[in-house]
Amino acid sequence: MGDATLLDASVFGALNRAKSGPAVAKDLLELLAQGDSLVVCSSTYAEILKTPNPDLTAAQLRQITDFRMTVQQASMADRGDLYQDYAMTTVGESGQKFQLQRAGVELKDLPVVGDVRAYMKSAPGQRVKFFTVDRMVRNKSAIETSYKGLRNLSETG
Repeated sequence: MGDATLLDASVFGALNRAKSGPAVAKDLLELLAQGDSLVVCSSTYAEILKTPNPDLTAAQLRQITDFRMTVQQASMADRGDLYQDYAMTTVGESGQKFQLQRAGVELKDLPVVGDVRAYMKSAPGQRVKFFTVDRMVRNKSAIETSYKGLRNLSETG
């Protein structure tokens, strides 16, 4: 069994831009060739379904099929406690509340954090990777802290 590579919405955004699409498509095909399974995070799939442009929604749904992706079946209950715990984390001996933006993670990223951590919890022994081309890529340590032990593929893009 290969690794699982979880994708966030930024990957679909990049796939649908003329400048970045070919490079991201190449990376996805290479992951498939290595035997990885490509998994669309539950929150990413929800974002796709809410895309205001119906043509873009259709294109993204086609890409899920074309790249043989599966959609994570995680409920809010599955991931809720995981990202709630993360959001309420305290750091340091002072017990100060963790400041998400200072750490390179924004509130809107928490559903994906919860999805990835829920997937990792449900797939013990499987190596899980996270693929994003979002602005989080500039803060590799924030990604590694947020997703605990995950191999970071975010250098792409």
